[in-house]
Amino acid sequence: MSIHLIFFRFFSAPKFVKISFFLGLLLLGFQTKATHIFGGHLKMTQLDAEAGRFKVSVLIYVDVGFLTPFLTQDLLNGVADIPIFAKKDNRQIIRFKVPYSGFKSVIYDNPSCAEILKLQTQEYLYETEISLNLNDFTDPDGYYMSFDLCCRNQILSNIANPIQTGYIFYTEFPALLEGTEPVIFSTPTFPILNGDYICANKLFTYDFSAIDPDGDELRYSLVWPFNDFNINSVTPPTRAGPYPLITWAGGASLANIIPGPIPLSINPKTGILSVKAKSLGIYAFSVQVEKFRNGVKIGSVRHDFQLPVVDCAVNTPPVPIITVNNTPVKEVEICAGEKITLETANNAQWAFQWQKDGDNIAKANASQLLINEVGKYSVVKSLTKQCVNDTTSGIVLVKYKKNVEATITGPSKPICLGDSMLLASNSSVNNAFEWFYKGLSISKQDQIYVKKEGVYTLKEKGFCNSPLDSLDVTFLPLPVLPNPSAPVSICLRDTTVLTFQSKPNWTFDWFRSQKNLNQPNVLSLAVRDTGNYYVQVSDALGCKNLSKAYRVNLKDDCQEALTRLFIPDIFSPNADGINDTWQIRNLDLNSESIVTIFNRWGEVVYYSDNYSASPWDGRYNGQIVSTGVYAYTIQFPKSKYTMRGQLMVAY
Repeated sequence: MSIHLIFFRFFSAPKFVKISFFLGLLLLGFQTKATHIFGGHLKMTQLDAEAGRFKVSVLIYVDVGFLTPFLTQDLLNGVADIPIFAKKDNRQIIRFKVPYSGFKSVIYDNPSCAEILKLQTQEYLYETEISLNLNDFTDPDGYYMSFDLCCRNQILSNIANPIQTGYIFYTEFPALLEGTEPVIFSTPTFPILNGDYICANKLFTYDFSAIDPDGDELRYSLVWPFNDFNINSVTPPTRAGPYPLITWAGGASLANIIPGPIPLSINPKTGILSVKAKSLGIYAFSVQVEKFRNGVKIGSVRHDFQLPVVDCAVNTPPVPIITVNNTPVKEVEICAGEKITLETANNAQWAFQWQKDGDNIAKANASQLLINEVGKYSVVKSLTKQCVNDTTSGIVLVKYKKNVEATITGPSKPICLGDSMLLASNSSVNNAFEWFYKGLSISKQDQIYVKKEGVYTLKEKGFCNSPLDSLDVTFLPLPVLPNPSAPVSICLRDTTVLTFQSKPNWTFDWFRSQKNLNQPNVLSLAVRDTGNYYVQVSDALGCKNLSKAYRVNLKDDCQEALTRLFIPDIFSPNADGINDTWQIRNLDLNSESIVTIFNRWGEVVYYSDNYSASPWDGRYNGQIVSTGVYAYTIQFPKSKYTMRGQLMVAY
């Protein structure tokens, strides 16, 4: 079977095309050259914490040297199928499609070596925005998303039978809601990886580091790569873990991924790979990056990649010296919009590749480079006709000139947590500033209102991008309220008493839902109505806090509670906005209930012990069920009572 089958594992194509192409591959067998899959990873970027908005990206590295036009078009029209599972029990929470977005070429430091080794690599990107219901992601054990991808480069040296070995791209993330507060989370961001190769018997380092948009601690490690479940299936959906592991080829192992005097390893803090290899070949590996917040792991991402080991010549060109206006430089200051030329000595036998911040710059292969952006620039020099050891210059740091002075002014008195704090610049220059929080731009106004603690930074907008001032914002703490009493259950017309433990200098009042009951400073409150009761407290500094709910339920064994249930016998989940879910009215009046729905073969198609929070939408395993009659039971565990009935699903 040819490795071309990978594209039909996750890309959409007409059924007759898939079948005819598959039969053709069976006839061709291994005579067809394989498509090279280098690796890739899954990425999620938070767009709006409150609304649960994320951008999900699938990045796949492909050697396109042997792609046919047919398979190239299939890549461009592709759609990735991504599920999210709970780590605790591998239960699927949601599944969604990620369409093709674009590609970038991977640029090699040494063009001569890339040509000799026939290396032509592109990074294909599949990307979409999704909205997640934060209430569906509250499990403290966290969640993971994954992507099943067949197959690997068939000439890998350290994996047994690589053409029959697939990938599982894998990313973990935490609960998205802690209490009522959304959790800030994005996966680390990797720059597009430079094309590179390892010279045998020479110490080699490679920067595999990532940047974390949340400012969390990152820890790096090499991990045993995942395999997929069924390499022979044409279009299987990605399944839940745990996932199988690849089988190492003879002599290879997690401790000996690339064999040699110094086997492949990674610095756990910096993400720098290092190796001194002995055997020629192409070697696959998987880097795991874990996110830690306040010392606790909150997520991780696996990034699969590969590097070749080649026999390099011993010639080394002279170290390039970077100049500006014929003067060697290590640091240059520019203003926004200003252009300067970086230059190194030229010779017909030398080839050049310029880099910015460690990344190769596309089409920057001359001895000169015109720039107008700040950053760290360097140049790699190599021989044009040989694959030899290369050398890079020292770093040239290009910075913006700073020409505006401004500081941040805050409020004159302390602000309580939850209120808004006004921050402003004291500069007389208007509309010249930009505000940043945790590295992200949040406003381009002269003043902002903030509600979150942390460091806010003021920068000049446009002309110079150097920080002007920073302020660490803190708020007065809210009063810490005692936990409410345990939920109580009553029958209609009964009365129960709710109690509150106050502290000196506190004033408080009782609320039912959002309605003020006008019972100020009452320590014991007699109530007859079911529902959620709250206590709002104000301390001596005027900071207010609202207690958790005092829950008063209706007893399950009260006849009046059951008789008030309204259970529809038909609904239509056709997404027309009318009766799209099976709504059981007044079910929340009972303290506990379990709803189970069966199809005509007795299979459970829906189960919930919190039905009011997530009523049935007519789906089973993510698919709309067929029209027909379904049986249901509603159990009330405390009263040991079970209601049974039937409902019709119609469209």
